[in-house]
Amino acid sequence: MDQAFLHSTPEGVTLTLTIQPNAKKSELVGVHDGALRIRIAAPPVEGAANKECIRFCAKLFGLSKSRVKILKGEKARHKVVLLKGAEMRAIQECLGGMVP
Repeated sequence: MDQAFLHSTPEGVTLTLTIQPNAKKSELVGVHDGALRIRIAAPPVEGAANKECIRFCAKLFGLSKSRVKILKGEKARHKVVLLKGAEMRAIQECLGGMVP
């Protein structure tokens, strides 16, 4: 599995994401162009999609929302998200059966 979207840092693990807002439900779609693609069930207005992105990532990886931070792309579909204190192996295990 190509995991170019995952990077280990001293603070935790960063994910490169492509967000598709206004979806019927929030879900992991797969990997596309070196980024993890996620559909988000929120519109891209007033930070709603960012809040749902944080909530979804926290739930997906078993973290509290306070440990998920958008580092880049707050106003873009392409984002870099930090999973504070997360370990690469744990994140890979969470994604194991979900990413083609």
